[in-house]
Formats: sequence, structure tokens, C-alpha cells
Amino acid sequence: MLSFPIHTIDSSEGERKDLLERITDTYGFVPNLLGAMVESPATARAYVALGAEVASNTTLTVEERTVAWFAVIKANNCHYCLPAHTAQAVADKVDASVVEAARNTGKYASARLQTLHDFVHALVETRGRPGESSTSAFQDAGYSAEQALECVLIVAQKTLSNFVNALVDTPVDDVFKGFENSVGETNDDTAMQRTLSNVSQ
Repeated sequence: MLSFPIHTIDSSEGERKDLLERITDTYGFVPNLLGAMVESPATARAYVALGAEVASNTTLTVEERTVAWFAVIKANNCHYCLPAHTAQAVADKVDASVVEAARNTGKYASARLQTLHDFVHALVETRGRPGESSTSAFQDAGYSAEQALECVLIVAQKTLSNFVNALVDTPVDDVFKGFENSVGETNDDTAMQRTLSNVSQ
């Protein structure tokens, strides 16, 4: 049976150690997901690069990215990304009602966010063939062709992490455990806030 170690800086050497040191510089710690991914340095590098593109170079807002992320996470039933992205959303000050809808119901008060959720969910369920009614609704809600492709990017990003977590059965980090069953609350500790503000699983 395949064994998937959760690497740490102390347990690693060479390319894996260099990657984990850079990850620590970025996120403040090594999330278990990346500790597992770095068994394949190429996979870890690709995931970090995808995350940086989504966070820094897409036109979707933080709230919209959150809705899109959760549409993929819920479709793939990812045990790790659900609490990790809840923590991220709380740190990003996404409205609590949006986070609750993203985690639990997939039903949003905002018609625009609902359309975004439905489009991303359709992308996942149809393997990229959401159909004319879904794409037309997406456009009618004010979204562009560029943003449709950004949704595909988010699907790729989260599919990578969701599949790794399912394969590895990645243990949830302590920093995210308070968000497994609810939105929870951020800790006032500065280090905790830095961690939650930087990590994006």
C-alpha cells in the first residue's frame, strides 16, 4: 500500500527542504497539504503557483473567489479544504452569511453570487460543459469570458488540492480544526492572524 508522508523542514532535505522553507516564508508554517504534496516537488510547485495566480492576478473579488472555491470543495467533498477555506474566508472578512451559504447550503441571498456558484458547480459536474443556459446566466449576471476562464483556473487549483487530500487523507492542521464544524472565530493572537491571512488551501 502506498504511504504518503507529511514532510516537515526538519524531516526533509534537498529540493523538498528548499520548497518547505519557501512555503514557511510565505504562509508562516507548513500546512499538512503542502507537507504531503512536496513528496512530489513538481506537484507542490504547481499548486503554489496556481494559488498565487488566483489570489493576485484574477479579477474575481475575494468574496467571489470564496464562493467559487467552496463550489469545488463541496462538489469534491474535501474534508481538509472545507475548514481550511473557512478559516481563510473568516480571515479575509468575507461576510458570515456568505461563508455559511458556501459551507452548508449553496444558497446565496445575492443572485449574482448564486449564479457564480451554479456556474462553477456546473463546470465541475459536467467536466467543463456547463451548457448554454448556465453560461448565458453567468453572462447575464455581469460576468465576462475572462472570469469564466478564471473559474476554470479555480476548478483546476481546487481539484488538485481536493484530489491530493482524498488520496493522502491529509490530517487537518490544528490551526484549522476550529473551523471543521462551523464558521468559528479567529484568534486575537497576532501569529494566528498572520497564519490565517496568508494560508490559502
